[in-house]
Amino acid sequence: MRFHQALPTGAYDVARYLSETGVWEFGLRRGAGGLRVCANRVGLAEYEVDYAAGPDPLEAGVLFQVVKIVIEAHPEQVLSGWLAGALPQCRVRDQPCEACSHELLRLAALSVQRSRAPSRSLWKERTFS
Repeated sequence: MRFHQALPTGAYDVARYLSETGVWEFGLRRGAGGLRVCANRVGLAEYEVDYAAGPDPLEAGVLFQVVKIVIEAHPEQVLSGWLAGALPQCRVRDQPCEACSHELLRLAALSVQRSRAPSRSLWKERTFS
């Protein structure tokens, strides 16, 4: 899936991006401990992806780009709950999670590596219906 910038909303008050067909939204919002990187299906109140990025906008930008790479490796037609199961979940709610960051970097590197392979699709073997 690919995202393009959209107008911020109450749920994404810092930055908001929509998927090509408007099914998914992704972006940055303010949270208790600083900025948060989030994603969900448009119209659903609960975030499928929700990472504390801390108060530093530069660090939040790095986490945002890493998560974006991982999410964009998935087809847009994935069902609700798919991203929540495919990305690591942090156990500590309002502070950046080092274990999640390491796993997200690994997934991003894998996504980039596979996207450069000419005949292999990262999710070719899965069906999404």
